[in-house]
Amino acid sequence: MAQHVRAPGGTFESTDERYRQLFEQNVAVQLVVDPSNGAIVDANRAAGDFYGLSREALTQRAVTELAALPDDDVLQTLEVAAELGAHSYAFPHKHASGELRLVEIYAGPLSMNGRRLVHMIVHDVTERVRAEEAARELHAERVAHQRTVALHEELRRQETLSRIGELV
Repeated sequence: MAQHVRAPGGTFESTDERYRQLFEQNVAVQLVVDPSNGAIVDANRAAGDFYGLSREALTQRAVTELAALPDDDVLQTLEVAAELGAHSYAFPHKHASGELRLVEIYAGPLSMNGRRLVHMIVHDVTERVRAEEAARELHAERVAHQRTVALHEELRRQETLSRIGELV
């Protein structure tokens, strides 16, 4: 039986209804996973859009099928999140098309209908990581260019001093 809570404005709504509103209508990619086997218990619409699968298809899979890491690593990380509480980590995840995306996952324990689960918020950081890598490469190129210019200037200075020494 659903509990009821007083909503703003004095009306009552069920906690199930509140969960559905917070979960299903949220634009953040969210999964609810069983940490013992990685089964995806629930997924919101944003998750379906992100992974290129329907919610039904997602809930017939395990999160180990999405992660591009060994199953044991994924399951161990889920257990840590379930036992120790809020936890974040980065994993490569696979889109239905086969494309790999780097995601940051914020995970924490969730108890639902007496089941020990993990609530995951998945944030795609692929473009940010690519931009950071490009910025690092650009910085390295600029540093190399500045060093090259400084070396050329020093070489010219040495050549000038050498010519002056020959004249004297």
